[in-house]
Amino acid sequence: SVDGWECSLPLRLVRERDAYVVLGMGGRALTASHGFPARVFAPGLYGQYAGAKWLTELRLQAGPNRDYWQGRGWPHG
Repeated sequence: SVDGWECSLPLRLVRERDAYVVLGMGGRALTASHGFPARVFAPGLYGQYAGAKWLTELRLQAGPNRDYWQGRGWPHG
């Protein structure tokens, strides 16, 4: 994302939760505080996986990404 955030959301969860990318709200583009230009929404999931804001890139890859917190010494969970 714009602020350097990266996380992996397993494709299984994307499918199970009907996750999607949000571009607008109420018929208007997202505001910066709501994640402009785009954000992820995964119903029923909370925290880092469900609401990544300020998206600049999405990647589909075979394995997990080295997430934001992993690069700072936290284990992948």
